[in-house]
Amino acid sequence: MIRNILCCTVGGSHQPIIRAVRQLKPDYVCFFCTSGKAGSDKQILGKGKVIKAKPGDDKATLPNIPVQLGLSPATYHVVEVPHDELEAAFLVMTGTLRELSAKHVDAHLYADYTGGTKTMTAALVLAALEYKVELHAVIGHRTDLEKVADGTEWGFPASVEQIQFEREMRQQLSAWGAFAYAQAGQGLEQLRPPVKIELRERFLLAKTLSDAFDAWDRFDHGKASELLSACRNSVGARYADYFKTLTALTGKNEKRVPAMLQDLLLNAERRAAQGRFDDAVARIYRLIEWTAQWVLKRDCGVDTGDLPESFIPDGTKIHRGISGKIQAPLFLSWQLVEKKVSSPAAEFMKKHGEDLRGILAYRNDSILAHGTTPVDATLWGKLRANLEEKFLPCFEAELRKSGLKKTAPQLPTDYGWLLGISEETA
Repeated sequence: MIRNILCCTVGGSHQPIIRAVRQLKPDYVCFFCTSGKAGSDKQILGKGKVIKAKPGDDKATLPNIPVQLGLSPATYHVVEVPHDELEAAFLVMTGTLRELSAKHVDAHLYADYTGGTKTMTAALVLAALEYKVELHAVIGHRTDLEKVADGTEWGFPASVEQIQFEREMRQQLSAWGAFAYAQAGQGLEQLRPPVKIELRERFLLAKTLSDAFDAWDRFDHGKASELLSACRNSVGARYADYFKTLTALTGKNEKRVPAMLQDLLLNAERRAAQGRFDDAVARIYRLIEWTAQWVLKRDCGVDTGDLPESFIPDGTKIHRGISGKIQAPLFLSWQLVEKKVSSPAAEFMKKHGEDLRGILAYRNDSILAHGTTPVDATLWGKLRANLEEKFLPCFEAELRKSGLKKTAPQLPTDYGWLLGISEETA
């Protein structure tokens, strides 16, 4: 049964390969070689004396590597790779590693990159990182820049945990760029936790932050606050604005509802950024509806779900619902704002009341409301421009009136700092 497999690049001195095989004692060896007149495959397949004992010798005095190691033909094979084509060499090597892993599922794979051309070395390192194969190198004492002193060679595992960890972390955290925090958290959960303490801390921080912003994106502000607070010592300065926003979102004072309205707008923008325009429009509809409800509650002390009959202006008809309560739907709520309130929202309704009907039509015609039309990027663009010109100025004025002096930040997309990379180079 094959338990250990060594894949190694061949070229230059044969001594590192001899050392690697003798030290690791693999059950099977895959030699990556070049072919042709200057090919390294002669060191594996050549007949007779094909290897120079020392690089400076005039002629070859040693047999091929398998003969020197006493390998039987059934315990090794040669895979040809191009001399200086990195991508082609990488594809050959990844294909080989994939085949070996599939054929010998319980075997441990090593990849020794000491021999071969620079291109072969680079390709094997990349391929080994891709398939999480243990990297190995034969090193020794150097007497100059040319080579290691004969007889001092010894094989060592290459230290690649941080390289592998950061590579895998980057792949998962890239989901932040699309506000897909749940995807990032789930991906991180599948990674093998690192051994180094500092890497563990970065892993835990990345996972906790992903979970925190996922909770925030699902309007679970309490959970988001709990998770972010656990990271305050690490991210307090960087995420100061987020902590302030969460304080407003989870507070008990008059700033909570306007903070939630602003958060709803930012959530709609995230859905649009993901191409989920129907979801974005549904959120905008709720934002417009809730804004009218909030203004009436704040300025008049009434609930649009249970209006007192005395509050209804003459000439305005609002029917009682099944519960018997007088309940104002969205547009009627805005008509009440216009007639009962003195505020930027009332001015918006006076100027753009008919335009509001057009804004609402986007939602009513969508497949998530009463229609069958999916909202695409073009429709969303028109709606967003309409909001920008007409609704958002009044909305922002109402927020300022309620004490929200600063616009809340959009949830973060930068993750490079978690990998030790600056925002400029991430």
